[in-house]
Amino acid sequence: MKKIFLLLMSVILLNSCYSLIVKPMVKTTAAVIGAPFYIVGKLIPKTDNAQYRQGYHAYMVEEYKEKIDALMNDILKREWEETKFHEEKILLPKGLTVKNGILLDVETDYGLPVRFIGDSYPCYFDGKKGVYDLKSKEEYYLKGNAKNYYKIESETEKGKLLEKLILEKNNVQRGCQ
Repeated sequence: MKKIFLLLMSVILLNSCYSLIVKPMVKTTAAVIGAPFYIVGKLIPKTDNAQYRQGYHAYMVEEYKEKIDALMNDILKREWEETKFHEEKILLPKGLTVKNGILLDVETDYGLPVRFIGDSYPCYFDGKKGVYDLKSKEEYYLKGNAKNYYKIESETEKGKLLEKLILEKNNVQRGCQ
């Protein structure tokens, strides 16, 4: 009986020692090993934010917010021209291009808060009606090539206005061709 009691007490004691001794040692060791990597990361000079400037969320970076807002005002007043979009031609305001699905101003190289999201084929065959129909009734799709369609998406007010203008100028209708 005495041996069983000692065995139970030793297990309880060892478990409490783990949380009092071993756990803090593991945390300290991890901090000591990680510290040099943290310091080196702080010492390395920051890289150019070009990847952020050209991205879809560039308007969220405080440095570019005002510039992109002014640029969007300018873009909404520009004339429209035909631009190659994959294998099709679409109308976009002058000086804009689509790069990696993001609308980009050629002069300033700023990414605008408007992006093109691909869908292999947004239509399905409705057996009851005997026609092709859209998977989603709320979305408009631009045709990029024989197989791919693209919907336009934006999170800002001016971006949504530009999105609406692009759809109107290109006579994009809901439906499948």
